[in-house]
Amino acid sequence: AVEIDPKMTETHYWLGRVFYEIGKLNDSLSSWQKVLEIDPYYPRAQYFYTKVENSIKYGKQAYSHYEAGYNLYEQRLFEEAIYQYRQAVRSNPNFSLAYYWLGRIYYERGNYREAVSNWKEVLRLEPENAKAEYWLKQAEKQLK
Repeated sequence: AVEIDPKMTETHYWLGRVFYEIGKLNDSLSSWQKVLEIDPYYPRAQYFYTKVENSIKYGKQAYSHYEAGYNLYEQRLFEEAIYQYRQAVRSNPNFSLAYYWLGRIYYERGNYREAVSNWKEVLRLEPENAKAEYWLKQAEKQLK
Protein backbone atom coordinates (compact mmCIF):
# COMPACT_ATOMS: atom_id res chain seq x y z
CA ALA A 1 0.00 0.00 0.00
CA VAL A 2 2.86 2.40 0.78
CA GLU A 3 4.44 1.77 -2.65
CA ILE A 4 1.14 2.58 -4.39
CA ASP A 5 0.55 5.84 -2.52
CA PRO A 6 3.50 7.03 -0.41
CA LYS A 7 1.27 9.62 1.29
CA MET A 8 -0.83 6.98 3.03
CA THR A 9 -0.39 8.48 6.45
CA GLU A 10 -2.38 5.83 8.26
CA THR A 11 -0.30 3.05 6.69
CA HIS A 12 2.91 4.72 7.88
CA TYR A 13 1.29 5.20 11.29
CA TRP A 14 0.59 1.48 11.66
CA LEU A 15 3.98 0.51 10.25
CA GLY A 16 5.54 2.69 12.95
CA ARG A 17 3.49 0.96 15.63
CA VAL A 18 4.23 -2.57 14.35
CA PHE A 19 7.96 -1.92 13.86
CA TYR A 20 8.13 -0.60 17.42
CA GLU A 21 6.38 -3.67 18.85
CA ILE A 22 8.71 -6.10 17.08
CA GLY A 23 11.78 -4.13 18.12
CA LYS A 24 12.72 -2.59 14.76
CA LEU A 25 13.18 0.84 16.28
CA ASN A 26 15.03 2.51 13.39
CA ASP A 27 12.34 1.38 10.94
CA SER A 28 9.70 2.59 13.36
CA LEU A 29 11.38 5.98 13.65
CA SER A 30 11.51 6.27 9.84
CA SER A 31 7.78 5.54 9.65
CA TRP A 32 7.01 8.21 12.25
CA GLN A 33 9.22 10.70 10.41
CA LYS A 34 7.22 10.00 7.26
CA VAL A 35 3.92 10.51 9.10
CA LEU A 36 5.12 13.86 10.45
CA GLU A 37 6.43 14.96 7.04
CA ILE A 38 3.03 14.24 5.48
CA ASP A 39 0.97 15.66 8.35
CA PRO A 40 2.77 17.33 11.29
CA TYR A 41 -0.52 17.39 13.24
CA TYR A 42 -1.45 13.74 12.77
CA PRO A 43 -2.93 12.56 16.11
CA ARG A 44 -0.32 11.10 18.47
CA ALA A 45 2.38 10.99 15.79
CA GLN A 46 4.68 13.35 17.71
CA TYR A 47 4.16 11.29 20.87
CA PHE A 48 5.16 8.05 19.13
CA TYR A 49 8.07 9.70 17.33
CA THR A 50 9.44 10.93 20.67
CA LYS A 51 8.78 7.55 22.30
CA VAL A 52 10.72 5.69 19.61
CA GLU A 53 13.51 8.28 19.58
CA ASN A 54 13.93 7.94 23.36
CA SER A 55 13.69 4.15 23.15
CA ILE A 56 16.62 4.23 20.75
CA LYS A 57 18.53 6.67 22.95
CA TYR A 58 17.93 5.00 26.34
CA GLY A 59 16.83 1.47 25.42
CA LYS A 60 13.27 0.28 24.89
CA GLN A 61 12.95 -1.45 28.27
CA ALA A 62 14.47 1.46 30.19
CA TYR A 63 12.24 3.99 28.44
CA SER A 64 9.12 1.89 29.05
CA HIS A 65 9.89 1.89 32.78
CA TYR A 66 10.59 5.62 32.66
CA GLU A 67 7.28 6.32 30.94
CA ALA A 68 5.41 4.17 33.47
CA GLY A 69 7.20 6.00 36.29
CA TYR A 70 6.26 9.38 34.91
CA ASN A 71 2.60 8.39 34.56
CA LEU A 72 2.57 7.10 38.14
CA TYR A 73 4.28 10.28 39.35
CA GLU A 74 1.55 12.34 37.67
CA GLN A 75 -1.02 10.29 39.61
CA ARG A 76 0.93 10.94 42.84
CA LEU A 77 1.62 7.19 43.22
CA PHE A 78 5.15 7.81 44.43
CA GLU A 79 6.16 4.34 45.65
CA GLU A 80 5.12 2.77 42.36
CA ALA A 81 6.85 5.56 40.42
CA ILE A 82 10.07 5.05 42.40
CA TYR A 83 9.98 1.36 41.55
CA GLN A 84 9.58 2.09 37.82
CA TYR A 85 12.33 4.72 37.77
CA ARG A 86 14.68 2.33 39.60
CA GLN A 87 13.90 -0.31 36.98
CA ALA A 88 14.73 2.25 34.29
CA VAL A 89 18.18 2.98 35.75
CA ARG A 90 18.75 -0.75 36.29
CA SER A 91 18.13 -1.23 32.56
CA ASN A 92 20.27 1.79 31.67
CA PRO A 93 22.54 3.18 34.41
CA ASN A 94 23.15 6.30 32.28
CA PHE A 95 19.47 7.28 32.10
CA SER A 96 19.75 10.76 33.60
CA LEU A 97 16.04 11.61 33.24
CA ALA A 98 15.08 8.71 35.49
CA TYR A 99 17.55 9.87 38.15
CA TYR A 100 16.15 13.39 37.83
CA TRP A 101 12.59 12.26 38.54
CA LEU A 102 13.73 10.03 41.40
CA GLY A 103 15.26 13.17 42.87
CA ARG A 104 12.00 15.07 42.45
CA ILE A 105 9.98 12.38 44.20
CA TYR A 106 12.40 12.11 47.09
CA TYR A 107 12.47 15.89 47.44
CA GLU A 108 8.68 16.15 47.44
CA ARG A 109 8.53 13.45 50.11
CA GLY A 110 11.13 15.18 52.29
CA ASN A 111 13.87 12.60 51.73
CA TYR A 112 16.50 15.20 50.87
CA ARG A 113 19.51 12.87 51.14
CA GLU A 114 18.11 10.58 48.44
CA ALA A 115 17.16 13.62 46.36
CA VAL A 116 20.73 14.93 46.60
CA SER A 117 22.14 11.53 45.66
CA ASN A 118 19.98 11.27 42.54
CA TRP A 119 20.60 14.82 41.36
CA LYS A 120 24.34 14.34 41.82
CA GLU A 121 24.03 11.33 39.55
CA VAL A 122 22.22 13.47 36.96
CA LEU A 123 25.03 16.03 37.11
CA ARG A 124 27.68 13.31 36.83
CA LEU A 125 26.00 12.22 33.60
CA GLU A 126 25.03 15.73 32.42
CA PRO A 127 27.24 18.37 34.08
CA GLU A 128 25.32 21.21 32.40
CA ASN A 129 21.84 20.15 33.55
CA ALA A 130 20.51 23.41 35.02
CA LYS A 131 17.32 21.89 36.46
CA ALA A 132 19.23 19.23 38.39
CA GLU A 133 21.69 21.85 39.59
CA TYR A 134 18.84 24.06 40.83
CA TRP A 135 17.06 21.22 42.65
CA LEU A 136 20.31 19.91 44.12
CA LYS A 137 20.92 23.31 45.72
CA GLN A 138 17.35 23.36 47.07
CA ALA A 139 17.76 19.91 48.62
CA GLU A 140 21.16 20.76 50.10
CA LYS A 141 19.63 23.84 51.77
CA GLN A 142 17.03 21.57 53.38
CA LEU A 143 19.80 19.39 54.84
CA LYS A 144 21.47 22.32 56.65
